[in-house]
Amino acid sequence: MNSKQYAEAFQQYRSALAEAVRWNNPNYTHNAITRGRHKRVMQARSALMDAIPAAVEATGPNVADYVAGLRPTTADAVAVADFEWRQAVELMDSGRSLEQVIQSASPARLRAIAAHIETLPEALKSPDAEGVIAEVKSRVFDRLVDSPDADAAKVAEAHRTASASNAWREFLTGALEGEATLGQQTAVAKADPEGFAALDRSEYVADDVDTDMRVKALDARILGRG
Repeated sequence: MNSKQYAEAFQQYRSALAEAVRWNNPNYTHNAITRGRHKRVMQARSALMDAIPAAVEATGPNVADYVAGLRPTTADAVAVADFEWRQAVELMDSGRSLEQVIQSASPARLRAIAAHIETLPEALKSPDAEGVIAEVKSRVFDRLVDSPDADAAKVAEAHRTASASNAWREFLTGALEGEATLGQQTAVAKADPEGFAALDRSEYVADDVDTDMRVKALDARILGRG
C-alpha cells in the first residue's frame, strides 16, 4: 500500500481549505464572496472524499485461525511436535516463563506450543482460559513472524495492509467531518508510522485553528450548521 497518497491528500485538503476561506474578489459583493468561499470549501471536501480508500478486509486467515492451523497432520510432524513440546515443558519446569520459552523458541518449537496451547498450565489454571489462549496464540504468531516464518509473514503483511488502509479511511473521514479524533490519529500512527509522520502540521497550528473557525462560520451561514 502506498500511504503517501493519503498523507498528500490530507495536506492538500488543509491547504485548499486555507485558500478557500480566504478567497476574495474586490468586484464581488460580501454575499457573493461568502458563497464563493463556501463553494471552494465544498470542492476541497469533494477532492478529499475521492481520496478516501474503501474499507477492506485482510485476505487469508486471521491470526487465531492461522495458529490453530499449525497442528501437525502427519505422523512425522506429530512426533516432532511432541518432542519439541516436551522440551518446552522441561524449560518451564526449570523456571523459565512461557514468554521466555516463546521468545527463544525455534519455528518447530513454536508450532509445537501452538499445537498444545489448550493444555498450557496458564490456560488450565486461569478463570479466563480463552483470553490466555488468545494471548499465547498472538505471541506465538508474532515470534513466528520474527523468526522469520514465510507463511506467517504473509498473513501478518495482509493484516498490516488492511489495518493501515482502514486506519487511513477513518482518519480522512474524520478530517472531512471536521477533525480526526485522537483515536483515529493513533490508529494511523500505529498502522503506518511513516505515513503518520507526513501528516505533521505543527508549524501551521495557528493557521489551522483560524481556518477551521472560518469553515465553521461558512457552514453555519450557508448550510445552517452551528
